[in-house]
Amino acid sequence: MLNWLSRYAFVVAELGFDQEGKLLESVLDVGCGPHGLACAVPAAEFVGVDLSFPGAVAPGMIALRNAPGPLPFDDASFETIICLDVLEHIPPGQRREFVHELTRVAARRVLIACPSSEAAWIDDSVRNLYRSRGLPEPGWLSEHDEHGLPTYAEIREACESAPGFAARELQMTNGLLSTMAVWADMFPETGGQAVAESQEYVSQWLDLFTVGRFGTCYRKGFAIERVPARRPKVLVSDLRERLWRATRCSACGASGLLAREWGALCRECAHAVTREATGAFDMTATSPDTQRLTTPVNSDRSQRLLLTPDWPDLRSWVPMLWRYVAGTSPDSDCALCIDGVAGELGLHTIQELVAAVCERAADGRPFGDVILLDTPYEREGLSVVTGTDDLVGRLGLEPVARPIGVDAVVGHARAIKQTLDSLAATIERRLYELAPDPWVSRTPLVTVRIATWKGHEALVRRTIPSVLSGTYQNVEVVVCSDGPDPAARAAVEAVEDPRVRYTELPERPVYPAQPWSFWETAGIYAMNEAVAQGRGTFIAPLDHDDAFTKDHVEVLLRAAAENRADFIYGQALMEDPDGGWRTVGTEPLQFGHVTHGAIMFSSRLEHVRLDPDCWLRNEPGDWNMCRRATETGAPVAFAPNVVLAHFKERGSLAEHGDSESTIRFANRQPLEVVSDLERTGLDWLLDLPLTR
Repeated sequence: MLNWLSRYAFVVAELGFDQEGKLLESVLDVGCGPHGLACAVPAAEFVGVDLSFPGAVAPGMIALRNAPGPLPFDDASFETIICLDVLEHIPPGQRREFVHELTRVAARRVLIACPSSEAAWIDDSVRNLYRSRGLPEPGWLSEHDEHGLPTYAEIREACESAPGFAARELQMTNGLLSTMAVWADMFPETGGQAVAESQEYVSQWLDLFTVGRFGTCYRKGFAIERVPARRPKVLVSDLRERLWRATRCSACGASGLLAREWGALCRECAHAVTREATGAFDMTATSPDTQRLTTPVNSDRSQRLLLTPDWPDLRSWVPMLWRYVAGTSPDSDCALCIDGVAGELGLHTIQELVAAVCERAADGRPFGDVILLDTPYEREGLSVVTGTDDLVGRLGLEPVARPIGVDAVVGHARAIKQTLDSLAATIERRLYELAPDPWVSRTPLVTVRIATWKGHEALVRRTIPSVLSGTYQNVEVVVCSDGPDPAARAAVEAVEDPRVRYTELPERPVYPAQPWSFWETAGIYAMNEAVAQGRGTFIAPLDHDDAFTKDHVEVLLRAAAENRADFIYGQALMEDPDGGWRTVGTEPLQFGHVTHGAIMFSSRLEHVRLDPDCWLRNEPGDWNMCRRATETGAPVAFAPNVVLAHFKERGSLAEHGDSESTIRFANRQPLEVVSDLERTGLDWLLDLPLTR
């Protein structure tokens, strides 16, 4: 199929490949037939969509059969969309809309090409050839006649009219060379040899068609590029898993399907996407009414308990699953059924979470039935578990013997905390991957979140003005007090700027009593609440006695845009206890070399909140959050500019009559850790059995 190789020559020249020839970007090939990009790059892994797939599809292509109309994917799902020789088969009045639909799904660009009206003479030559030999006219040729080949001006206008995109024309393979490839495929005398040549000498013919990109051609091609590019929802590194998360159900329109061995399943209406004999997935064949599936619980246990987790809230399910696994044996008369259908994390992540808890809690010994319900199910015969005490009571489990001795208690609590943090990291990575792109505007709203407590003087005199007088004006300032503070409320509400809002926690949270632990966590609850109430697509933390430089937001946003980064940090001038100043902030990001007020992060990382229990891991809350945010896989950028003035610690530390410098080197005793476990409500960690 030399003609197909000539079509894909400019596409291959535009795409990115690694040293092994594998794609570096996620690709959707629209109107690809059974081979698509694979005809030119046989090892390519990509997604193809078409009305039908006659014959088996290429091994590396995930083929989706879809009816005419909108593409079944979320906005900005794939980095690159390929669409070759399709536009001429679209009715003229729908061509512009069709191109815009391609751009909707493209995170970076669309590579599109088709024959223009200049190719009419080639159609006539092929038609005359077939008529002279008494052969039926090819279907594609009939469609050319039905809709008419688009003019160059029509193609260009459709490509240049896509909002938020810029179009540039691309050089196609020389028109005479392209015509010879068409004739070689079409003429019976040369068709067989053309097929053999295109299969045996793929790279050589592709090189020829690539070098032959000169002169004029009847085929017209454009790259339609999003400005600025967005992060795709489907990544080439995890193509088969992420595809279904970005796919829309053709029955109800819901986004994010559950991957199954035989296809996928809609969470909302249970519409099934099944695999056809050709290897393609049929998006439209079956109505949801006949495909509503239930999952029978294949267990003869007399008790079938149902656990319905709120997956990001670990305390809503981990203690129950842990106690069940640690307390039951294989001959138990109970089965614990876990709802794996609800929620946005996806089945693969849920399986990973459940397996991790079971492995940790079992410690190598067998346990009772755990059944993950991965398709819609009937609740008849299942009894919902309402909490750990409910589960323990129903199963008659023995009370957990808590560790004895100060060191044993501290070691036990920290081991459980480490396991929970590992689970949280898995969830945070997945939520980051699923989060929408924040670049919906070239001037995004930035939320500056400020926590305060008994220190409003510097807040209204220095801190808030430093934000409002900055060079970047599309900001909002959300001030949250760490408890009721009438003086702070009055002072902030007196600021005459609609971009400033005040809120406060209904009561002062309970923090660890040990000074160092208190310093690591003070203000965390108010900081998290300020982020929760913010509306910005980027968040900039600021302490209530520090100050932004005038270009703080502008500098960090520019670094974010230039690097497509979701976590950005700059430098800070730090006031030492003796009154001297030093610059902090280096690359790469590391503990002790970054200041919280010098960072900015996108709404993709909004779910990575400060952890009020981080003191148990001996980490300050701000660094703990920075570390976790970057461990999601979020791109990081460093701006080598001073963007913050950080004044020496005052405020809440005065509660301990101490300063940051002495608290940092305080000697935290194990007995103080045990006391703070109970004080902060973390002693529930001791109720999860741990044998090693």
